[in-house]
Amino acid sequence: MADRTGRARLPRCRRWPAGLARRRTGGAAIRGAGVALALALGTWGGAVAQPQASDAGFRIVSVPAPLNYRQPEGATAPLRVAVAAALDRTAAAEPIFVIEALGESGVEAAPLGLIESLKDLRRTHDLVFVDQRGAYGTTLVCPPPAGRPGLPSEAIGLFAPERVDACRQAFAGRADLADLNSRTFAADVETTRRALGYGRIELIGYFYGTRIVEDYLRRWPARVTAAVLADPSPVDYPAAEALGPAGAAAIRSTLAACRQERACHERYPDLDADWVRVAAQLPGETAGNGLLSWLMSRTLRWRTAIDWPSDVRALASGPAPAVRARYLAYRRAVLAGYPLGLRLAVDCAENMPRGRAARAAALDPAGDLKAELAACRTWPGRRPPAAFFKPVRAATPVLAMTGAFDVEAPLDATRRSLAGFAHARLVVFPDRARATDFDWEDCAGPLVTAFLESRGRAPVDAACASRLRRPAFAAP
Repeated sequence: MADRTGRARLPRCRRWPAGLARRRTGGAAIRGAGVALALALGTWGGAVAQPQASDAGFRIVSVPAPLNYRQPEGATAPLRVAVAAALDRTAAAEPIFVIEALGESGVEAAPLGLIESLKDLRRTHDLVFVDQRGAYGTTLVCPPPAGRPGLPSEAIGLFAPERVDACRQAFAGRADLADLNSRTFAADVETTRRALGYGRIELIGYFYGTRIVEDYLRRWPARVTAAVLADPSPVDYPAAEALGPAGAAAIRSTLAACRQERACHERYPDLDADWVRVAAQLPGETAGNGLLSWLMSRTLRWRTAIDWPSDVRALASGPAPAVRARYLAYRRAVLAGYPLGLRLAVDCAENMPRGRAARAAALDPAGDLKAELAACRTWPGRRPPAAFFKPVRAATPVLAMTGAFDVEAPLDATRRSLAGFAHARLVVFPDRARATDFDWEDCAGPLVTAFLESRGRAPVDAACASRLRRPAFAAP
């Protein structure tokens, strides 16, 4: 996956361990360093560690939180938090807490385009990025499995039994593994709010991060003025079930777009047949399903689909060593730093469909879901209480943005999940699997800015969502 600046990023949750760009600043280059701003910190439940200065206009602090919230007086775990102070220090606007996707570090993304994508809000709001515990460092990065003869370890499937076994053995006995879930992460947001001395706040959640926002709104609604759910992952929907239908819709949309674009259709007149051939041959390869997942996932973003027809044609025509080399290089980068242990902990506790596993797995042509379901049968974890999976009810103004065939949840599930909010507004981006894409500044960004600047009171004009158009497909 590429981040907001186009650099290689880690696969977020929701079943697609592959090159999935999801940035919101149009892939802009890293901006110049800003002036470091002073940050006055309050304390709660212990002193906040000395901030680590940054030359990118924000500060990183360490906030102590209970290792286990059932034993709040026991051992603590450090939460890594970045704060970009409002540029107008006389403004009285609520701080905005930004919650990233599963396994992604908002602190690391902050200077690489994330702050820039929210620059209009930063004029009057502090921006606070709270990393999920385990989303940074190497504490939950799984060791490589023993390679198979003639097969590098990165070519082994993400959830292959030998990879999961190596991961489980590496983390055996970790006391916190069973508590890595949305309820813990939501409590971490509240711990951070209190530690930094803020009163009311606003929230932005991306993808899985929306689930943390939902749980926070359930438990501390009075603390939130307004919230944004960008590509919602409803707490009452097992996200794995969205994989097959959303992926199939994204592929159909990409194939149709190529047919409708004259230059693409002339270059790849048999793209539909090429795709059928590639999808049939890849699952049977020795390398496993990773290459097929990587290829399919790129259709979930308009921009990452730009060179998809070219790669499909190459794979349909022969070995396509250049395409395979790009895939393996990507996987090496991912596996070197992705906290797979965190993903398994959360997925197995919350996202795997209970009682509907076979149906969901059958709809995933790449086989990743079937493999992850098998991994969850032996993975240590603690499922949240049943109340967690009930739809959230709150009076907080909420803006939700989703793609017409979002991979987090189908549209009807998203609508049901919003029914409990007294003041919810839903914007649907047509012909997309993601509302948040490279064209953030063209529609989604201004919508979020207007909504939060008005504390959720301003009308939402979503006409821009229907005006967005795919970029042209690339030549070979």
